[in-house]
Amino acid sequence: MRFGSAEAYLAPAGRRPNLTVLTNTLVTRILTEGGRAVGVEVSDRHGHTRRINAHAEVILSGGAFNTPALLQYSGIGPAEFLRSVGVPPVVDLPAVGENLMEHPLVYITYELTGGHVGITDVERRKYLAQ
Repeated sequence: MRFGSAEAYLAPAGRRPNLTVLTNTLVTRILTEGGRAVGVEVSDRHGHTRRINAHAEVILSGGAFNTPALLQYSGIGPAEFLRSVGVPPVVDLPAVGENLMEHPLVYITYELTGGHVGITDVERRKYLAQ
């Protein structure tokens, strides 16, 4: 049985008075003061932005691609690289995004000669058993 983050973490904390869930909202920047994260800037689906201040800490969990991207958008990362793309560096952390790489996929399209059955033929019942 699949047990996702919502069931594991959100549901048990759902009635806590210090929990607010924002849907259709995107974090666009980590806000820093003196080199320390103090909140986030978010944008809703209508393009309205607002600042959300943290009372204690900012926990960033955006996945393998979004976490380093958000850090770099916020000026946290390799200072020389950030300057080269027009982002003013806030904290120079050379390792942010350093080993990030995409794993490209290669698609092969082929046509079978007469009499051969391919994976796309299973849509037709007469080929399903083959």
